[in-house]
Amino acid sequence: DDGYTFTIVSSNEQSWQFEVKNLTERDEWITGIQEQIMQSLQSAPSRKNTLDDVNSEIAIVRTLRKVNGNFKCVDCRSENPDWASLNLGTLMCIECSGLHRNLGAHISRVRSLTLDSWPAINLSVMSAIGNHTANKVWEANFHNHTKIDSKSSREDKEKFIRAKYEQKLFLAPLPDSKTSLSTQLIKAVLKNDLQHFLRVLAYCTPDDINKKYKLNDSRTALHFSCAVANPVMAQLLIWNNIDTTLQDSHGYTANDYARAANSDECIEVLVSNDSSQETSTAKTLYLTKELFVTSNKERDRNHSSIV
Repeated sequence: DDGYTFTIVSSNEQSWQFEVKNLTERDEWITGIQEQIMQSLQSAPSRKNTLDDVNSEIAIVRTLRKVNGNFKCVDCRSENPDWASLNLGTLMCIECSGLHRNLGAHISRVRSLTLDSWPAINLSVMSAIGNHTANKVWEANFHNHTKIDSKSSREDKEKFIRAKYEQKLFLAPLPDSKTSLSTQLIKAVLKNDLQHFLRVLAYCTPDDINKKYKLNDSRTALHFSCAVANPVMAQLLIWNNIDTTLQDSHGYTANDYARAANSDECIEVLVSNDSSQETSTAKTLYLTKELFVTSNKERDRNHSSIV
């Protein structure tokens, strides 16, 4: 008997691997470790020391649980979930949050509703997506599969979560197989179709996300997201490894587009992700005129074809 192994992954991506004799012993260790972590977190000095901080925490929890589907864990349907996946835009229970951490931050960025800080853009992403919308993407092709619930074993939960997000077994096929993923992503931005944007994004590699729009047009999906002042899509692209420094055919970055669009939210997203390129007033004024001539034409045609 080779025994059973499990891995603990910390918030800074350090990992420790353990080996035990059987599944029962493994589950006992995992439960004990989780309980110890929660006790340590709850006994640690809180960052919320004032009444305003406490009220802010309560407001965050209430706001996010009001989003469609968020009253239950996105995966096992346990009630009152208090953990989140930022890039998936979902709420989950503590046990599923541990399994999401095991996937790695490149798949699921796990945060606590009550123990972590919540910048405005993170709240915006979470409010825009939610469990209902996320599952319309990640469980769209769920036919003939069995959904886990709160009473499912940890092993079954892990298999399900890996199949859902790592192997992507339940994604629906994209209807347009002839158009490149990068172009489909840009179309979704211009149509402001978040659900389709998430579906295409799930299929994209970093290379797909960073591809330019056309042979003679070097804009990326991030340029367009900033041009139409959509900070949620901009943040999701950044979390999926889009290069914020890429320039269009005239040398303009997404930061320039955000400034031309007067989108403080997009600027904040870019600056917080180390994209604080200087933009001169003259450059911004010129870009403003060019930007809205070209981008509005694209948006006006988005119900037909923009390729």
